[in-house]
Amino acid sequence: MLTNWSEGYVNDINYTTGYYDGLNSHQLICPFLIANLQPPKVINACELGFGFGVSLNIHAVAGTVKWYGTDFNPSHAFFAQQLANQGNPDKVVIADQSFAEFCHRDDLPDFDFIALHGIWSWISPQNRETIVDFIQRKLKVGGVVYISYNTLPGWAGKSPIRYLLNQYYSKLSATLESKDQAIKSALEHTKNMLSVSNSLLSLSPYLLEQVEQIKEQNSNYVIHEFTNQNWYPMYFSEIESCLKQAKLSYACSVSYLDDFDEVLFDEEQQKLLSSIQDPSLFQTAKDFILNKQFRRDYWVKGKSQLTNQQGEKEWKKLNILLVSSTTKISTTIKNYRQTEFKEELLKPIIEKLSDYKIHSLESLCEALKGDMPPNALFRIIALLVARKEVVITQSAETIEAATNSCQKFNRAILDNPFAFNNVNYLASPVSGGGIYYSNIELLFLSAYVQKIPEKQWEKYVRTILTAHNQLLRKDDNILSSEEEILGEISRLKKEFLDDRFEITKSLKVV
Repeated sequence: MLTNWSEGYVNDINYTTGYYDGLNSHQLICPFLIANLQPPKVINACELGFGFGVSLNIHAVAGTVKWYGTDFNPSHAFFAQQLANQGNPDKVVIADQSFAEFCHRDDLPDFDFIALHGIWSWISPQNRETIVDFIQRKLKVGGVVYISYNTLPGWAGKSPIRYLLNQYYSKLSATLESKDQAIKSALEHTKNMLSVSNSLLSLSPYLLEQVEQIKEQNSNYVIHEFTNQNWYPMYFSEIESCLKQAKLSYACSVSYLDDFDEVLFDEEQQKLLSSIQDPSLFQTAKDFILNKQFRRDYWVKGKSQLTNQQGEKEWKKLNILLVSSTTKISTTIKNYRQTEFKEELLKPIIEKLSDYKIHSLESLCEALKGDMPPNALFRIIALLVARKEVVITQSAETIEAATNSCQKFNRAILDNPFAFNNVNYLASPVSGGGIYYSNIELLFLSAYVQKIPEKQWEKYVRTILTAHNQLLRKDDNILSSEEEILGEISRLKKEFLDDRFEITKSLKVV
């Protein structure tokens, strides 16, 4: 019997080729330790609904973990397999099966890490039940689940937009030539309808502004985000209730910036939250105070709480690398609110790391023991990691084992500019994850790996841009004269060489 393999999910429009560091099993170490939890040793990992598979492939090629994944869109799975073939295809198993088919395969190992990015809120209740059952059966004790999802109450205000947009799009997509035209027209109709809905706007005046913000987004993203048949934003307690069936309990946010109270709450809010003893109610209250629309969380099957002494021992096992220009590291920490690093604490740390070599936290503790206690150092490192200015590096053995396959994978992307759907991330065996580069920076690296002299990089980049009909912008203006274009490429080259080139080599990206 034939079935609707997309099960109400948008499948005739491909998703974006993004990379998501929360899907990196190596990434969970820092958030877990700051929450005084023992991170698991990850051997086998799984990603359900991998999109184009950029994250899946980078994490497979950049570490020792074997990855398994499925995405029922065959175009996504085909692209993901093409990427896998550029690196180490033995490290990743790619399927184009439905969740029901994949989750009941009998050839899958038990997993230490299972990741779900951007699917939970957009799939049917039956598929959520299938996934919860899969986690209950296949996640090892001590294993971790990464899950991102649309959150209430933050999405409550946008629900009228989503409903109207979905209604218009479903009608227009059947009559207009392209899905891009249909979503743009649906947005315009939605705006027009809301603009005369005076009673609604008197209660929710921000709706028109939100429509304008949505219009600025990538059309494929908007279609996937707003027009699926299923759409279920949840309160924290609702997702907790679902995941309890798989014996999961909440561990922490993926980013420490989402758990760092000083950049989330004012004094009155912190006082109220400090009076809440129930962990679940605390998270719900947090979402209400912040009007959260989206959460990225780690959940664990069996928490292993660390004592302070055990935690310090685990921190000291870590090695770190500075991956940001020292001139660009700000003392200001921002999220919903902002606060400041104490410069007398931050400055000596950055000075020690400014050689862009790997340092052990144990040696850093020893070098700075007169300046700050270990816990203060660990907290600052966690914030720098959350801001993507420092990475927790993999072991020397893992770096050595992954370097060749990473650089082979990266070389395939660099040798074929614009061929891989504008993948803007390269794999690092040092960080175990993906590193972002703009299109122009990728072309500089392409020139470098081809051993083109630096003084010829401008000409090389200009030739590639012309061949692919790519325009160059500066300050939102398209550059037209050859002098302007070459001048801007030269400026960007200097900026790249000054700020990122040596760091790129430290990360062993090339």
